[in-house]
Amino acid sequence: MALWARFMGGMAAWPSPKQDVARRPEHLLAAFTRTHDLLIQSWRRFASVPPSAATAEPVRLLLDRLAAILHDESGTPGAHPCSSAAISFHLPASVCEIGLVAEDAGVMHAAVATFNALLDTEEDMVGNAGFAQSLVKLAKGVTASAATVHAGSSIVSDVVELLFGVATKIRLQPDILPVWFKERGRDVGRPDDATHRGRPNTAAGSTARQDQDFPLFYALLQYVHYESPIGDFARTGILYIIESAARSHDLECWLVECDLATLMASGLGALYSQLSRKLTVSLPTDQLPSVLAMSDVAETASKANAQTSGSLEYRTNMETFLSYLMFWQDVLDHCPSIDVQSTLLDHFQVLFVQQLLYPSLLESSDVDGGSSVAALTYLRRILECLHHPRLAHLLLRYLLALPDRALDEGGAGNEMPRVAKRRRTMDMLIQATTGKEGPSPTLFSLGDLVLASVSSQDPQTVTAALLLVAVLLWRYHLYTPACVVRTAPASDTRSRRSLGAHDKELDNLFALAASIDDSDDLDMTYEALLFDTKNALELHPCFMPSQRGRSRTQTEFPPLEEGPGMPLVHSLIPEDPFLDRLVTLLESFYANSVDANLSLTEAIIALASCRHTRLEGWLLVDPTKYRFDDAATMGGPAVNGALSASTTKGRDPDRDGLLAESARVHAITRGSQPPTWSAEDHPSLMTALQRLVDELETYRQRIPVLDQLVSERKRAFQLNDRLETVSKSTAAPLPMTPVRASATSAAPHADEALSPIGLLSRRLFGGGSNRSSRSTSPRGRPQTLQPGSPPSAHPEPRHMPSMPAAGPRTMSPSPLRDGAWATGSRQHARAPVPLADSLRRQVAMKQTGTTVPEDVAAPDSADSAAHSNGSDINASGIERSTALAQRIQVGTESVSVNHLLTNVVLLHDFVLELAALVQVRGSLFDDIRFS
Repeated sequence: MALWARFMGGMAAWPSPKQDVARRPEHLLAAFTRTHDLLIQSWRRFASVPPSAATAEPVRLLLDRLAAILHDESGTPGAHPCSSAAISFHLPASVCEIGLVAEDAGVMHAAVATFNALLDTEEDMVGNAGFAQSLVKLAKGVTASAATVHAGSSIVSDVVELLFGVATKIRLQPDILPVWFKERGRDVGRPDDATHRGRPNTAAGSTARQDQDFPLFYALLQYVHYESPIGDFARTGILYIIESAARSHDLECWLVECDLATLMASGLGALYSQLSRKLTVSLPTDQLPSVLAMSDVAETASKANAQTSGSLEYRTNMETFLSYLMFWQDVLDHCPSIDVQSTLLDHFQVLFVQQLLYPSLLESSDVDGGSSVAALTYLRRILECLHHPRLAHLLLRYLLALPDRALDEGGAGNEMPRVAKRRRTMDMLIQATTGKEGPSPTLFSLGDLVLASVSSQDPQTVTAALLLVAVLLWRYHLYTPACVVRTAPASDTRSRRSLGAHDKELDNLFALAASIDDSDDLDMTYEALLFDTKNALELHPCFMPSQRGRSRTQTEFPPLEEGPGMPLVHSLIPEDPFLDRLVTLLESFYANSVDANLSLTEAIIALASCRHTRLEGWLLVDPTKYRFDDAATMGGPAVNGALSASTTKGRDPDRDGLLAESARVHAITRGSQPPTWSAEDHPSLMTALQRLVDELETYRQRIPVLDQLVSERKRAFQLNDRLETVSKSTAAPLPMTPVRASATSAAPHADEALSPIGLLSRRLFGGGSNRSSRSTSPRGRPQTLQPGSPPSAHPEPRHMPSMPAAGPRTMSPSPLRDGAWATGSRQHARAPVPLADSLRRQVAMKQTGTTVPEDVAAPDSADSAAHSNGSDINASGIERSTALAQRIQVGTESVSVNHLLTNVVLLHDFVLELAALVQVRGSLFDDIRFS
């Protein structure tokens, strides 16, 4: 029975004989002709009476019937007489007139559907001049009347999608381009440098003439700034047309002469102007990350006319602007003509960078309430979005006042005369409008702005400047020497640290980390940091070209004046103002806000990640300060005997070889010996870290349970990371939205060159990427290893010093673990966590020469009393929530214990990350000398 039902169901799905007869070409042609005649008659009656929905309904139904007949015919084999009849009946012109005059949404939708059906026919409809003229006329009419017709946006979307279909066919069939593009300004085949003296040359006349030359191009161009499927179809259609310039010299010349570059640069400037001039970096309380929620989040005062970084308006405007900037780069990537690229780049520099972006940076200030934060944040987002090398070079070359030597390399000498003429005309126009005394980066560059911003009294300005510097150092490292930081050549072999010094520096960093927190999971944390650091350094722009056999720069245009002979290896000058400011901020680490500390540590890590930047002198001890015990590295009795014999006897080849070998052994032994140096020889940055560790000892004396609280805070962060990972892995995938074809190819470039700025910083300041990290620290660097990157040898982990066993560790409830932090409950008991009792105190006593109070080693003692000042905290008798909220004096600032704990965890992870960076650099880069 089931088989019979299935058989009958299959029979029912087959077309009946009547349906098969109706789909025959002759029957379709008869129905098409009859419907067309009824449409013309109904339209004549409709045009003679006042428009209404009742009179427009028959016209809409007839248009839908024509579209259905054309669709039925396109699915049948053999000849298609209806398509030929549509051309002979001039159906496109009739449908265009009906759709524009009716001013009815239903009729317009039906007219667009009919054009879609005509475009899908197998006849050469897209190569018909009448179809092209009618479609362009309909597109222009819809644009003019969409504001007065209901559901206008959906009609525009249908029209732009139709125009995109035409652009796709032009890309696949280049021979139909002359139907849509007819340059009426000059005869085809006329020389490029010929001029027309009798033709008016006004801007309005030129634009109108160009619109007549290629109306399809301008119909798509007016929708490229839309953030919807309308904009996606328009942008992709423009890219397809620009790709066709490789097969049409006339189209290439037209793209140079038309106002494409002007409209694109003006549109980018208009979207940039929509961004608020003042910005306040803040998030709603319910959206704060855990690392900020567990700290003193200052309530940012509301500033007049200032947007917040978490507002919907800011995010929408920023996404629209960055999307259009990505379209700029897509155009440059898809444009095969060097002349068209040069024209676009010239307009980008003059109309956007010189007239809008640089003045906004120059006029930014902390006095007017947030304009510096806005300008620095916008520039950082622009630099993160850029992936096209010529566009990035042009922007940074101008803002940093670098020499103009390499601007037009790779085609400037062979450009068309029309390109050079247009550039000269644009330069004259700029001089006439701005004058000779306009602002110039030679007087105040981006480097000057960065130095002024990191010295600002506004914490948000300092944070925005440090995040901008981190992006510059990570992605555009060759532009920063002599512009943001002061450097000196360090090509001498003796400027590298020895193997013994390398081991001693790591031991010092490990001692600092153990002095902050000596938990028994340091080995696991450090191994994860080694993995993340190795991936980050392998994907660093200064490391990847050397592995790929490419040139020494990431971009094709070296920015520095010295050229290829310039010594790449350099070191920071200890007196560098930017480095001094970093040290000053590091000294107040415990009192700083959490976001300021995140940006500070990001900038230091980015500064130390470049393979061409030596760490000695500013992060590690200068090799010239090493002192060795030469007596311990002298040769043995045989070598000493050879030395004495060589002085009493003449030259002997055997003795000379022995002496040479002895000298090499002595050099290797000396290089592997740990040198000594005084405390004054430490760089200022390491001295600041040591002071922070010493300062932490004073807080331990005032807060006996500080180590226990730090351990709980670390576990709370780890638990929160695991919960976020689980929630992301179990979340349902979001529906995909239509994107332009080039977005999939542009995204890997942006992700590949993205700096390793932490996930939290990206969420705080509006980044678009939420990549997870392998590290479980609150500073967790994102794992930037791409799926296609080749594997490399993992550096052998250098484990932390082994700690004595303290027996089974009791897991104490965490505020995040039991939900008390979210509910605010204070009625929960906590079992004390025994502190690790040896390594931290041993290191602290050896380095500071102080003794450890007894109450620090016994946090659960019932008789531990508070000190005389009111800010001291006792472990017993005080509820944990109240204890975390109490204030403690840190320098000149008063912070809560909760805030102090978070900064201690950040400092501990930062020191471990510095150790991992030093160790991985020794494995990957040529940082260590062995003799």
